[in-house]
Amino acid sequence: MRNQQIRGAEVSTDTSCAGLSTTAGGHRLREALGGHSQVMPTTLDMRPLLATDDIELLDDILRLAAAAGVEPAVATTSAGLRSRWSRHALVVVGTDIAQQLTDGFVPRRDGVVLATKTVSDGQEPWRLAAELGADQVAVLPQAESWVVDRFASIGLADRKVAPVVGFIGACGGAGSSSLTVAVGVEGHRNGMAVTAIDLDPLGAGLELLLGQDRPSGLTWNELAKTRGRLRPDAVHSSLPVAAGVHVLGWGGAPSEGVVQGPAGAAIDALTRGCDLVVVDLPRQLGEVAAAAICRCDFIVLVTPRTSVAVAAASRLLGASELDGPCIELVTRGPSPGGLSAPDVGELLGLTLVADSAADPGVVRRLERGLPPVGSRGGLRNASDAVLRRIERGTRGIDPVS
Repeated sequence: MRNQQIRGAEVSTDTSCAGLSTTAGGHRLREALGGHSQVMPTTLDMRPLLATDDIELLDDILRLAAAAGVEPAVATTSAGLRSRWSRHALVVVGTDIAQQLTDGFVPRRDGVVLATKTVSDGQEPWRLAAELGADQVAVLPQAESWVVDRFASIGLADRKVAPVVGFIGACGGAGSSSLTVAVGVEGHRNGMAVTAIDLDPLGAGLELLLGQDRPSGLTWNELAKTRGRLRPDAVHSSLPVAAGVHVLGWGGAPSEGVVQGPAGAAIDALTRGCDLVVVDLPRQLGEVAAAAICRCDFIVLVTPRTSVAVAAASRLLGASELDGPCIELVTRGPSPGGLSAPDVGELLGLTLVADSAADPGVVRRLERGLPPVGSRGGLRNASDAVLRRIERGTRGIDPVS
């Protein structure tokens, strides 16, 4: 890597996005050029501010901002930029305006990017960036994908991240999908914004379990074709809603498959757009399930209280994808052989969250096009127990006695 030393700051000249402020030299440079970083206002305009009078550069960056789902404010003069310099979370400055700003004093601040389409002598943009106190130099078109990600990430660090809870059945018909839906519905009734993610393309579909057989909105078949960072508010607002729960599923259409990258990006985005994310995991684990599992705060394994189901659960727990995450247990009756919930927990070595009694009302509600959880019954008790578990956080749990 070829580097240039600019007043004590080491900056790269062979990449489309070079960092300045992350090095010790970058901090020394700021002190040498005018002192300390300015204290930012307590309330920032989360729109980026774009400052350039270069029509070609302006069009390019506006196109990249649109791809990230943001609409920047625009200043075409150095005076217009100075008046808004400290009001925006991110400032992107073209070299034409930067040349005017470096002739006079501008307070030092974080979140400044110098943008250019040409690098004539390999030094000029980085010299301007150093004098301006920019964190990065973005050379277009090479840095286009980075600029889109930088726009999309505005404000994400300050947003809360919702807990993610995965549900998986020990065997077919264990009831993990019904519990996923029940936790989502009860969470919504408790005032939470809940998103349910369906990763089982061969299941009935979480939308159907929630009482919506023809949902309209974003599905995995569309998201599977995307790459890179996803805008949380855009994804969340595009999802179909059933029984008050936003659902990312298959929409009743044949699955075209989903790959690991889009699955992880979708979960990352949705955790920043709601209060709780519940994930219905497939029993046939693989890369997509692994991408979800590594993002879960804990996994709920749903197991009928039968010896066959316990044997299946034991084999499932041996899967490499489940080696590491916190896994806890919900058991479901009846137990023809008299196997108790604590017995199942002991056999599997898992903490018991809840034991759900047989609930014949689940099938009746589903046949009537209603969500499976009612005002009482075994499924309601189990979902309430899981929600209490979520409220306690991920560090330990009092076992069910």
